[in-house]
Amino acid sequence: KLTLRIFDNQQDPGSPCNTSKMSSSISSLVVRTLLAISCVALVMNRFNDKKVMRSLVENTERAQADLKVAMDTSQGCIKQLEGKSVGMTAKDQELASLTAYVNTLMDEKHQIQEQLNLLQQQLGQEIKEKGALVAAQAAKPKK
Repeated sequence: KLTLRIFDNQQDPGSPCNTSKMSSSISSLVVRTLLAISCVALVMNRFNDKKVMRSLVENTERAQADLKVAMDTSQGCIKQLEGKSVGMTAKDQELASLTAYVNTLMDEKHQIQEQLNLLQQQLGQEIKEKGALVAAQAAKPKK
């Protein structure tokens, strides 16, 4: 049996007043109990760490899968946007050419309208002049 002696007293080992031996066995028991409790706590902590690590790995894998899905969706959207952008560019060019054509037609319309107004004025004047000539001939005495 191993005993730890803290103080070496001159007491008789068989005497009931041997407190050194008793305190050493009590402190040895306390140390062993604390070591056992610490070991149990360490084992429980290790199992808890494994559980937490598994959970973290699962969360990481789930996040990576979600990220991959999001990236694939994003790529699809980018391709659709590029396709629509090309279509919009062609439509923008077509709209610009149609706008230029409409502007040209409007200019021609204004020119024709001006010519029509001028011709209507000339016609109005000729009608007045002709009316004046007819009135002048009617006013002349007949022979």
